[in-house]
Amino acid sequence: MPGESSTLHQLGEFAMIDRLVTGRRQPPVVELGPGDDAAVVAAPTAAS
Repeated sequence: MPGESSTLHQLGEFAMIDRLVTGRRQPPVVELGPGDDAAVVAAPTAAS
């Protein structure tokens, strides 16, 4: 992908999300990583 240039329209939404998150580790609070509309992040407990 380095050196490649594409528009969002050419790539599509899901391919762009894949490019943005592939190879990146998510922090432990991430229950379900980035996707179509959202990511799920655990809220801190009252004791935190």
